[in-house]
Amino acid sequence: MVSVRVTAVCCWALLVVFVTSSPAEEQRCTGLGANCVCSEPFNTNNLVETQTFWKNPADSTTKQCSTAGIAGGSLEANPVSKIIPRNDAQLRNALPAGNSIQWAVGGTNGHLGIFFAGHTHSSATFTKRLAARFYIYHSTDYQFAQEGVCTNSKLMQFTGPNSLLDKSFGHIHMYNFLASDGWSPGQDCCFNGPGPDQGAIQKADWRGNWWRLEAVYINRAGPNWRFLLYAKNVTTNGPEYLIVDTAASGTQLVGGANMSPPGRQDAMAINNYRETGCNGWQAFSHYMMAGWDTDAGQRIGAAAEIEGGGGTTPPAVPTNLRVQ
Repeated sequence: MVSVRVTAVCCWALLVVFVTSSPAEEQRCTGLGANCVCSEPFNTNNLVETQTFWKNPADSTTKQCSTAGIAGGSLEANPVSKIIPRNDAQLRNALPAGNSIQWAVGGTNGHLGIFFAGHTHSSATFTKRLAARFYIYHSTDYQFAQEGVCTNSKLMQFTGPNSLLDKSFGHIHMYNFLASDGWSPGQDCCFNGPGPDQGAIQKADWRGNWWRLEAVYINRAGPNWRFLLYAKNVTTNGPEYLIVDTAASGTQLVGGANMSPPGRQDAMAINNYRETGCNGWQAFSHYMMAGWDTDAGQRIGAAAEIEGGGGTTPPAVPTNLRVQ
């Protein structure tokens, strides 16, 4: 009887360990159910190389993201060795109180060239509204364009062709709405935003801080395509900014409320392109994509694992969102 009792206790202990450490998508993804397209917390030091240019973080085995249809391939780089797990003290100390993060995914010190993290939703579902949310951290010695010999510091890459978000000079701007690329109406734009809070973030604001960014497509196949980018410093618990709103009036983008893209916009990936020679590194956490078949101002919002508590969802219609 004693031996049976000990065996039962032993096996129960093993079962508990297995259940509590089972990889899964983040809490917000689970809560959204079928509206959650994919989730990659990046809270792991195990990055499995799946193909020559792709890595698969081991902390999620359900609803995995992929930049190019590669199973589990949410991380893409050439060479793939520039993507590493990071748990630097400065990174962890800048996280909000109540977080449950041990690891993030980032570049090596002084990383150059491109690496991507994110997802391409190659489906006609959620054409009305599709969002991607992630957190980004820049090391305290991170160099942007025109610092030392460093040039470029991209932020996000889209379906395109050539459509980008850039932060090379600190402020965020979206550009390449070119008629030659199929945009209608086409415009060589923009140097800022375009959006109501387009100049709210500068170089010093990125360094040593975690930012939550959420990108939103509306009518991603057109007509009346619209793009929104929200940003919040979660290290300082600052205000949330609407950095880009392509339909906002009074910006460089003309006719943005009536734009059509060259094709359905499926991809929303973090793009970490730098070149020449740059100090520092950046890291990412909790990328998630979600979609809806209606446009009622839905948002992904905060990750409980990063910001503590139960996770928060912004109001359906933010106060600084211009309603058309």
